[in-house]
Amino acid sequence: MKNLVKRISITLLAVLTLSIASACNNQGGTSIPTTIENGGFEEGTQETWTGWTRTGTAFSSRGVVNDTQVNGITVDKEGEYWFSGLDGGTQKMTGTLTSNVFKLTGTGHIAFKMGAAKYGDKIFVEFIEDGTDTVLAKVTNSDYNEPWITDQMIRKIVDLSEHLDKNIYIKITDNDNNDDYGYVNLDDFVICLTQEDVNKYTTERNNQLEAYSEPEFEEDETSTTIQNPGFETGDLTGWKILSGTAFGGNVIVPTSQYYWTDRSVYGEGEYYLDGNNNGEIAESAVGVVRSSKFTLAGDGFISFMIGAAPTNCYIAINDGVTGEELIKVTNTTFKDPALPLTLRRVYVDASAYLNKVLYITIVDNNPSSGFAFITADDFHVSMTEEEVVSLMKYQYDKIMNETYTDSYNSLLHLQNYYQNYEYPFELPALVFENKASGVVSGIKEDVNLNDFIKDVVIKYGSVDVPAAITKVVFEEETFTDGFDSFDLANEGTYVVYYGATYEGETIEDSFNIVVAGNVNVVNGGFETGDMTGWTVVEGEIDDGVIDAETYWGEKIAYNRHGNYHFDGWTATSDEPAGYVLRSNTFVLSGTGWASFMMGGNAARVRVSLADGTPIGYFTNYKFLDEGFPLLATGGRWATMTRYFVDLSAYLGEEVYVELIDDANAAGWAVAFFDEINFYHETTPDVENGFDTVLESNETGEEVQIHWEYADNAYIINGGFETGDMTGWTSEEVKVNAVISDSFYWNEKLPYNQTGNYHFDGWSSGVNENETYALRSTVFTLHGTGYISVKMGGNAAAVKVYLEDGTLVGFYKQNRFSDTNFPNLDQGGSWADMGKYFFDLSDYVGQKLYIELLDIEVEGWAVAFFDDVITYYEELPDIDNGFDTVTLYSLDDDGEFTVERSHNIPWQLASNLVEAE
Repeated sequence: MKNLVKRISITLLAVLTLSIASACNNQGGTSIPTTIENGGFEEGTQETWTGWTRTGTAFSSRGVVNDTQVNGITVDKEGEYWFSGLDGGTQKMTGTLTSNVFKLTGTGHIAFKMGAAKYGDKIFVEFIEDGTDTVLAKVTNSDYNEPWITDQMIRKIVDLSEHLDKNIYIKITDNDNNDDYGYVNLDDFVICLTQEDVNKYTTERNNQLEAYSEPEFEEDETSTTIQNPGFETGDLTGWKILSGTAFGGNVIVPTSQYYWTDRSVYGEGEYYLDGNNNGEIAESAVGVVRSSKFTLAGDGFISFMIGAAPTNCYIAINDGVTGEELIKVTNTTFKDPALPLTLRRVYVDASAYLNKVLYITIVDNNPSSGFAFITADDFHVSMTEEEVVSLMKYQYDKIMNETYTDSYNSLLHLQNYYQNYEYPFELPALVFENKASGVVSGIKEDVNLNDFIKDVVIKYGSVDVPAAITKVVFEEETFTDGFDSFDLANEGTYVVYYGATYEGETIEDSFNIVVAGNVNVVNGGFETGDMTGWTVVEGEIDDGVIDAETYWGEKIAYNRHGNYHFDGWTATSDEPAGYVLRSNTFVLSGTGWASFMMGGNAARVRVSLADGTPIGYFTNYKFLDEGFPLLATGGRWATMTRYFVDLSAYLGEEVYVELIDDANAAGWAVAFFDEINFYHETTPDVENGFDTVLESNETGEEVQIHWEYADNAYIINGGFETGDMTGWTSEEVKVNAVISDSFYWNEKLPYNQTGNYHFDGWSSGVNENETYALRSTVFTLHGTGYISVKMGGNAAAVKVYLEDGTLVGFYKQNRFSDTNFPNLDQGGSWADMGKYFFDLSDYVGQKLYIELLDIEVEGWAVAFFDDVITYYEELPDIDNGFDTVTLYSLDDDGEFTVERSHNIPWQLASNLVEAE
C-alpha cells in the first residue's frame, strides 16, 4: 500500500507584523536622503563601504561577492552583488554593520533579503530611530528551516508605517561565534514607495517559501526496487533528506565532471552524488538522505558505488519499519591521492533480510575536514545471483577496457581494486592474482625469461590459466621468440610482455628488466614507470611511481625530472606510516659526489656501506609550509629540491641508498623522491645550479629551485673504516695513526675496536707529553640528539662545537685505571676503549663538529678513539648496554690462549661545559 507524504500547506503572511517602539521627534536642520544608500551592495567590494559602517570582523569587504551560491545553495540574489557572511569572515567572527541614516518615506515598509543566521538571538537586523537610538523593529531569520531553507535569502518586509518621515538607520548584529550557520547573508534593502512595491515583494516572499518547502515524497514499500537509483533525474527525486545540510545543495553532478582538474570518478550513467561538488558544499556539513522503501527480493543482494568517506561517512541498509541500521558499508579502500573520490562498486549480501521492507541511507557524520564527505552512485537492490554475476562481469570489463586516466594514474589503481576485490561469486573473467615484478640484472647471455614469470597467477573464475611471454621490447627492437635463451646484451631497459588467452578473452601485463653496470643506483629516476630496482625493506606501500608534473588544483610543480617520480601520496594513504625503500648495491665511482631530490617533510635519504654501516643521513631541510601556494617566496611542500653531497671519502666502496619516509615527522609526514644519482664524472657546481619550474599561479612565471648542499647527520669516516684519517683534520698529527690491530702487548689486551680499524694514539707521531686534536667534518644533529664515541687511554677527551666554534660539550674518559695488570675484569683499564654517550638534544637541527682530544694529564698521557656515531634514530638502552671483549689468561705453556669474556658497560658521559 502506498504511503503518501502529503505536502504541508504553508500559510504565508503578506507582511511581517512586528512590534513597533514609540517614536521620538525627528532631528532637523540636516538634509537626509530618502533612500537606503547602497542597500543592495552594488558598489562592489571595497575597503570602505559606501553607505555602511562596520565594527568587528564579521563584515569584511571580502563578503561583498557576485557569486550565485553558498555551500552549493542558490541564494536568490538581486542585481550583481550581495553580502555573503561566509565569505566575509569565518563563522566564529562577530561584528556589526550599520547603514547611513535615511528618511522613511513612501508606504513606510522596508524590504530586504536575509539568509543563514540560524540563531535569531545572536544574529538579527534592527531598525533604529536616529537621535534617540530607539529600536523600532527587530527582525531575525525565522524562515530558517533546515535542511530546506538555509543559505537562501528570503525576502523580508518590515512594516514601519507608524514611523513615516522619521530619520532611521539599519543595524545588523552578528554575535554568533559557532560554526552552525553562524553568519548572515544580506541583499537589497529598499524602501517600498508604493503599495505595488509591497505587493511585489510579498509575492516574491510567498513564491520563495513555496519553492523551498519540503518537497512531496511518494514511495511504495511493496516495490522491489528503489526510485532514481542512479540519480539519473539529475536531482534527488525519489530520495528524502532526513537531517542536516550535507545533501541540501547541488550534490547531484554529471559523471563527466572532473574533480581536481583532471580526475574522473568513473561513475555510471550521466549523474552521481557528490557530497563536496568541487568545494561548493562545505565539508563541515553533515546529514542523512534515504532512498524510497522497498521489499528485498531476488537472492537478497544489493550493489552500489561508493567513494571518498574515509571516516564517519558510510552507506547503510536500514529496517524500513524501525529505521535500525542493519548493514553498514564504509569505504575501506579510500586512498589519497590514488583513489580519493573515485567511485568503486561493492556487493552486499543482505539475504538475511529477504522479504523485509528496507531502505538505504547515505550518511555524512563527519563535521571536520579531510574528505569529510561521501560520493555514491548506481544502486541495485533485490538482485539474483545471475544479476550479480552479470553486473560483476559488466563492471570489471568496463574498467579494464577504460582508457582515460590522470596524472596520478587513478585508472591503474581502480583496475587493481577490481582485480583484487573479494567477489561474492566467481568472476567470469581473466584476472591477475599475482603479477611479475621488475628485475635488475647485469649483462648476461642465455637467460631463461620464463623464470621471471613462474610466480605469475592468472585465474578465470576458479580455473588456473598459464601465463606466457608474448614479446620483449628493447629500445626500438621487438623480439617475439627465443625467450628460453635470451641475451641481455646491452645496458638499458628490456620491457617483457606476458599474459594469457582463455574463453575468447586475453589479458596482458609487462615488467622491466633493467640491465645496468655496478657504479650507480638502478632506476634512480624511476623512469621505468615503476619501482624496478627498489625493494621495500620496511613498511607496506603500493607502487608510488607516477607521471604527474603538478599537484593540487593550484597546479604546484613537483619539480620532477624525466617522466616519472616517486610520490608518497600514491604509495600510502596512511600519512603517519613510515617506510624504507632500498636500492641495489653498487660501487661508488666517478668523483664521489652524489645527488638526490627530496620533497615533503618526512623525506630522508640514508647511504650505507654494503655491510650496513651508515655513512650518510640527509633530511629535506628546504621543506617550508609557508606562502601557499607560491614557490617563488620559498614555499616547498611536495615540490622537490635537488641536494648534493661529497662522499669521495668512500670512493671504491660498495654502498646502497635508502629512501625513507620518517614516521616520526611531525606534520606533513609525506615524502617524494626523484633523480637519485650517485655517479658524477665532474664535480657539480652546486652554488650556481638550479632547476626551473613554472609558478603555481599559472602566470607562466619561471621559478628557480636552487640546488643545495645536503646536511649529513653523520660525520665522514667516524669509524676510521677507510683505514686512514680521511674526514679528520689535525695540526699536530701528521701521520696516519689508524691501525687494524685488535689487541695490544703480549697479554693480548683488547682495544675494543668496532669494525676493522681505530685511531691509535701510540701511532700518532706525537710525543706522550704533548697534546693534539682531531677535528671531524660538520654534521647536522638529528634523531634523538644523542651521539656516542669510543675512547680509551688516560688522556682521551672529546669536545663538541657548534659550526661557528661555540663549545657546547666537553667530555672525558673515566675508565682508565693502571691497576691489577693485565686484568680488565679486576678493575684495570689502559688502551681499551669504552663507549660513551653524549646528550646534545638541545641542539637538534643545528650544525656541529667534534674534536677528539689528547689532553694534558699525569701519566699514561695517550688516547685512543673509534666508532664516532652522530645519529641515533632511537635512544639505545644505555643503562643496560655493553660491549663484550675477549680476555686471555696464561695456559700451562705460559701463553695467553685461555679465553674468557668481559663486558665493558656503556656510559652516559657528564658534560663538563659550565651551564650558562
